[in-house]
Amino acid sequence: MTDKLKQIIEEGSKNLPREIVEVINSFDWVKMGEEIGKKYLIDENEVNILLNEIGFVLVMAKGQDTLAKNIEYDVGTTQNDAMQIVAEINEKIFNPMLKKLELSVRNSFKYKNANWKQTVNFIVSGGNYSAFLEKDVEPNVMTNTPNANIKNNFTI
Repeated sequence: MTDKLKQIIEEGSKNLPREIVEVINSFDWVKMGEEIGKKYLIDENEVNILLNEIGFVLVMAKGQDTLAKNIEYDVGTTQNDAMQIVAEINEKIFNPMLKKLELSVRNSFKYKNANWKQTVNFIVSGGNYSAFLEKDVEPNVMTNTPNANIKNNFTI
């Protein structure tokens, strides 16, 4: 990883949610990018450019929709090779990272079994997250119903 790429990731990570930064840091996407570059016979300088482009997408500095064109022009590949490289980047880097991010977010939910009433309450409340909090149960109030375990010893 070049110093420029480290700087791109560091600067771009400042504006990202914590979960995304954790996934980026936990995934060895640089190694995968290097392997993809070697597969397509890209020299070391061009691999660094490819990694920069992947880094820009990861920190959302550039859109994924421009990745193929950027690879084609900056790395110097054909349009067909650029499309194949992007397909492989999606398969080996972006999709696994997205799945890992989704799993991380799902596991961070405090209330994993939210029911439909909570969802409706959330929408009706205008986005008030207290709709997901458990409601306090009222204490049991003694009723006038007879209890089989207590004998009535009172006489009138």
